[in-house]
Amino acid sequence: MTVTAFLGGTFDPPHLGHLKLADAAYGLLRPDRFLICPDRVPPHKSAPKLSDAETRFELCRLTFPQDRYIVSDADLGTKEKSYSIDLVKALKERYPDTELWFVMGSDMLLSFDTWYRWQEILRYCSIAAFSREDSVDEEELERFADERIRPYGKVLVGTTEPLEISSTELRERLGTGADVSDYLSPDALKLIRSLGLYGSK
Repeated sequence: MTVTAFLGGTFDPPHLGHLKLADAAYGLLRPDRFLICPDRVPPHKSAPKLSDAETRFELCRLTFPQDRYIVSDADLGTKEKSYSIDLVKALKERYPDTELWFVMGSDMLLSFDTWYRWQEILRYCSIAAFSREDSVDEEELERFADERIRPYGKVLVGTTEPLEISSTELRERLGTGADVSDYLSPDALKLIRSLGLYGSK
């Protein structure tokens, strides 16, 4: 059986912190394929403020090296809000004979038991969660996973180097003309500026 890892998110914009997380997961799981799955309408964010899905898809292509990662449209086919259970089921339909691994950061794991139909998600995939080296430690994540998540499914825990930036902060910095070259791939930054995204100049 093959192994398929996937990293979902709004990616508005995708940045090198996302890439560090993906690289850490790639090193741990060594999957046969690794999917990057931008969502169309995340349930927890205000859709009208988002860059359009097609632009975020292209920014992901320019951020994640194509010799290792595949940017997937699996979460872009609906106009309804995107829930993780729907993405997981869609991926399982596309790749029925694969072992699915849901890659996420520590903050997502620590709130996972509040997600919509979270126990059902674990029927279709396992979780690979990564903490930043300067934040939540592996022991805390392991305890949480043991107590709350592992009774329902498989969880692997690892660490990754921190990159202190969020997409929200990047949008703000781009709007002020600040230097963000340490946080974005050169090609993604070039596209952002050419389109004037986030008020960039």
